[in-house]
Amino acid sequence: DAVIQSELECSEYVDGFEYIYNLMADPYCVLVPSSSQFKTFEELIAWSRAGNLITLSEPNYGAKYIDAVQVFGSISGVQYKAISYESAKNNFAALLGGQTIASVGNPGDTAKYDVRALVVGNPTKVPGLEDVPNYKELGYDAALDNISMWRGYAVKKGSPAGMIAWFQDICDKVSA
Repeated sequence: DAVIQSELECSEYVDGFEYIYNLMADPYCVLVPSSSQFKTFEELIAWSRAGNLITLSEPNYGAKYIDAVQVFGSISGVQYKAISYESAKNNFAALLGGQTIASVGNPGDTAKYDVRALVVGNPTKVPGLEDVPNYKELGYDAALDNISMWRGYAVKKGSPAGMIAWFQDICDKVSA
């Protein structure tokens, strides 16, 4: 069972925008401190199935990270408690300070913090993390390898259609 703890009310931010341009999708990882006893994702899962609670931190409550957290709820016999932090900085302070056992994050976090990835939710290998398996390789549903952070542009719902088209055109030109 999951318990999400946060004092933030983010629905106005998440539901109040129209997402108009996706520049990239940043895959999610399950991260542990580099010094963690868990060397593989399966070790972490087996530990939980043995009756232990996984305390799992996630940054930016209300963001797409919650989808990555809920992966744990889809794995039979796993017990976890998700703790949301206001920022990546606070999230990784909690993880590296021992307040949580694991975290969800992105591949770039392995370069910024003293953490390593146990699994990368991406259908193909991620540069720099070629030795880290994805969910399908571990025998889980391949759909789990398609949960990613949407990185792009959004406008307030109700923005004029002409302005949105103009902005999307600029994004197309910049991307090209």
